[in-house]
Amino acid sequence: MVERGFFRTDLLNPWSAEWSSGHIETMSHRKQRETPSYVTGEKGKNRVRVFTDPRTSMVYLEYRDGKGRKARTACGHRDFADAKAQADDLAAQLRHPDRRHVGAITLAELFDNYLREVTPTKGASKQAHDRRTASLVLDILGPARRVEELTHRDAARFVAERRRRGDCRSGARRGQPLRARALQ
Repeated sequence: MVERGFFRTDLLNPWSAEWSSGHIETMSHRKQRETPSYVTGEKGKNRVRVFTDPRTSMVYLEYRDGKGRKARTACGHRDFADAKAQADDLAAQLRHPDRRHVGAITLAELFDNYLREVTPTKGASKQAHDRRTASLVLDILGPARRVEELTHRDAARFVAERRRRGDCRSGARRGQPLRARALQ
């Protein structure tokens, strides 16, 4: 290598290794490439990646949480073999998540919580509206219906039945048809 002022002449040589690779390899590139990583699980379901931070040599687990957001957890040690075992255990847990707390809520529990916690913060007419709507939904779809099982067909059935029943507000004529956008 011949140096001329600030320039390295071997970078101008098209037959040099650095010219053909497209970039100059620095110490940080070598260090990044040498850090070990391990991937386990199925992509999109329970993928867990183990990697070490090149600066601190701490081992981390990277995965997607229940909401699909990327999450990183420090293993708390620098042993890569133990981290691989932790990654396998985490991938198994992500494969069969405990969804009981998310999906087991019924419509009756949902509306009970809403009427108890949210409705008191509203005005009198909106409170009456919330109570009418809750009783109508529970009457049409059933109080034991699980929230996670609701589909667009249930929504269409609710709208059709609500239109069939007509206006249920106090002071309104019974059976009067509802407008297309009227929400009871």
